[in-house]
Amino acid sequence: MALLARQRGRLPPRAPPPHPSPRDARPRPSLLLRPTPSLSGGAQGRNAHVADFLLFHEPGAAPHAELPGAPRPRNVRQIEVRSLRELYRRKIGLNVSLDSGKIKDLKVTNGHVFERHIPPSTYSHWAFGDVDVVYGDLGRFLTGPALAYDVLTFRGEDTCDKRTRTLFAGQLTAFANTPRTRALYRSVPGWERALLAPAFVFLDERLLPAHAMRKQPGDVALLIAQLTDRFGQAAGSRTRVLWAEGRLLLLSGGCVLGEAALLHLNKLKFTHYNRSLAFDPDGFAFDARGGVVPLASGPQEHRDALARLRRGELASCCRGGPR
Repeated sequence: MALLARQRGRLPPRAPPPHPSPRDARPRPSLLLRPTPSLSGGAQGRNAHVADFLLFHEPGAAPHAELPGAPRPRNVRQIEVRSLRELYRRKIGLNVSLDSGKIKDLKVTNGHVFERHIPPSTYSHWAFGDVDVVYGDLGRFLTGPALAYDVLTFRGEDTCDKRTRTLFAGQLTAFANTPRTRALYRSVPGWERALLAPAFVFLDERLLPAHAMRKQPGDVALLIAQLTDRFGQAAGSRTRVLWAEGRLLLLSGGCVLGEAALLHLNKLKFTHYNRSLAFDPDGFAFDARGGVVPLASGPQEHRDALARLRRGELASCCRGGPR
């Protein structure tokens, strides 16, 4: 298991939110995720100014000690736990299963289960996520106005798509690091039955979100900041996703259509996450047909876009100004 935590005081000063919150002065967030391979690991390291990734493992089962072609980022911490199964059962008070399918329902409990590792004096937020994601610059999205909410969920364009029927993004949802949010799952009607059910019941993306949005909808922010290759949404024949300088940019014809907080490789994970890709610190490009291609071995146009980005000359398709 892994926990991503937003550290307090790492981000540069931001303008105050329209509705000031006492949390704005707290440390940085903490998110709970699982071990990830080279692409995600490199993107985690690029977010050292924002968050720590806490990787929990049992003795003899440490997650990636280092990335292929690069050292383990300093903000990726490995924490040994004698028995994850016993820890979950003791903290939750139920005989829960940690099998590969059911463990997704347990993501909502991670703030509670690992609370001693995410003290509020150090971390302002905790979060759950997935392994098949690559992060952009999260600091460009975790700003003062967003941090005024108790829950931040990073959705894609499929928010109202009947094919998903989800409310919160299982790929990345962050919570203010408070006793209420760490125990929020226990307020969901029938939460014990949901956690003990043998099958995955979407506690993270449907049941807990529906309850939270019915009870306190003003505490939830839906950020449309996710790219995904589901339904061909991430990049088509004329667009490319470029991960460079720690940012995720959607390019078209040499200009920037937009920027995302994360790229969800829902389909491509079966091609790229079953093998290790050499980590290219310059970045990679992604499209629906070609998949993930390191900049060093990809077309010259991708390296040209990186050079323009570094010079501040990569323009927006909308405004024509530099990104």
